[in-house]
Amino acid sequence: MSHRPSADHDLVARWRPIEARLREVEETYRTERIRKGGRPHPEGARLEQLDRDLCDTLEIYTSTTAEHRAALRALFAWSYELPLHLDRVARVDLAVGDKDSAVASLRRALAAASLADDKAEYRDLYLSLGDAWVSLHRRGIDPRPWFQEAAAWSSEAASPDRFCVRQFLGEFDRSLYFQTSVAPRLSIP
Repeated sequence: MSHRPSADHDLVARWRPIEARLREVEETYRTERIRKGGRPHPEGARLEQLDRDLCDTLEIYTSTTAEHRAALRALFAWSYELPLHLDRVARVDLAVGDKDSAVASLRRALAAASLADDKAEYRDLYLSLGDAWVSLHRRGIDPRPWFQEAAAWSSEAASPDRFCVRQFLGEFDRSLYFQTSVAPRLSIP
């Protein structure tokens, strides 16, 4: 996607109210979790709004500048609550029928992994993304370009002891997990 200043401005304007609602979810969590009988997690209509906001956030994340993606990652790095919900809304739907929907589902999951950055639960990522790779491969779709695209969205590790999502996504098909748990399933009809 070509990044025109007006397009970036529109994305930032779209992001502002979403960011305010996401910060409110996190602040509520931080306040309510320490209260006796507190209700720290969104429910009902608030949970539905959170899901919509997170889906919109992932869409914005895939379409914006590297600078804005870094700011989005910073919000999720600050948060305790949001990454948990991000995992839920970004699961790859292996049952989708058409190729476009399958690719959109994969891109959403990859964007979520990139956005969660080093808060991503990498063991779960291996499993879910491995299953997604097999599912797309069986539909005649090569997932490599989308993994590479998502790696480019991701931050580089700031320290050697930090999980590097960029490397994880960019080298997923060269990982030991892929070689032992995904590759053998690619030839099975």
